[in-house]
Amino acid sequence: MKKSTKIILTVGISLLIIGFLMSLVAFLMGITPFYIWKSVRDRNTVVYPSGENNFIWSSTEQNIRNLHIELGQTELHIIPGDSFVFTADRKIDSIAVTGDTLHIKHTEKDSETFGLFKSYLFEKEIPPLKATLTVPYNVFFENITLEIGMGEFESKMPLKCKRSTINVGLGSCSLEDFSVTDYFETECDMGSLTIQGTIDGTSKIQCGMGSLFIQGNLKGNSKIQCGMGTVELITQGNPDDYNYKTKVGMGSVQIGDKTFEGLSNKERFSSAAKNYFDIDCGMGAITISFVDTFQEHTL
Repeated sequence: MKKSTKIILTVGISLLIIGFLMSLVAFLMGITPFYIWKSVRDRNTVVYPSGENNFIWSSTEQNIRNLHIELGQTELHIIPGDSFVFTADRKIDSIAVTGDTLHIKHTEKDSETFGLFKSYLFEKEIPPLKATLTVPYNVFFENITLEIGMGEFESKMPLKCKRSTINVGLGSCSLEDFSVTDYFETECDMGSLTIQGTIDGTSKIQCGMGSLFIQGNLKGNSKIQCGMGTVELITQGNPDDYNYKTKVGMGSVQIGDKTFEGLSNKERFSSAAKNYFDIDCGMGAITISFVDTFQEHTL
């Protein structure tokens, strides 16, 4: 047999062995060769089934005073009820009551890569988990902590607490009839946050590149920082009820009928005012309006 023929046969047999091994790996992963091709053709996505493995959790605990929720690719809606009940279209990472705190965590991402050596050749596209949490009307929370990554959080029922911390990444958070009596802190990165209600005490409001809207009674001492996003506050009262200090970079700040922009600094003090705004705006926009009554607003 000629040397060239041996080389061709050796290469051919090697390729056959490699092909067989790849097919075996794909088979063990539950993927047929056609499915592999179809997955690559369809932009490397494989869709998870939705609506299977429904998940229900309930608690008879009457002493829940703290709420800690951490969400990834999740759509969670808060509704009123007689007790704490959580339902979802599939199992979540964890949910438990520790002491007087209800912890809910589901940090699932919108896709998951898999394959040999975690190859990015194949990717499962995961639909958002859809969930509902029932909360009793008469609960006054000591602390509400919300960490919203790429998810969606919505509450149209009264949520009342002493302290609250809300962080929004790429997702959205909407709260109606929300009230905080002592301390409020929020950071909105690239997502959106909408709040209607009453915030009293000390507030720390930060907005990166997202949009943040608060409508209601904003009282006490508030520190407001905006990078490249937009912050809109509509509070009941008039400008004489507030002292303020502004620091503006390349963005703009509007307080009532006054506008500050273009590397300007401004301080205003009123001896009669009990509320205070400390405003720092980079390249974004901060607008504070004062009204006697509220109208429905959609962000």
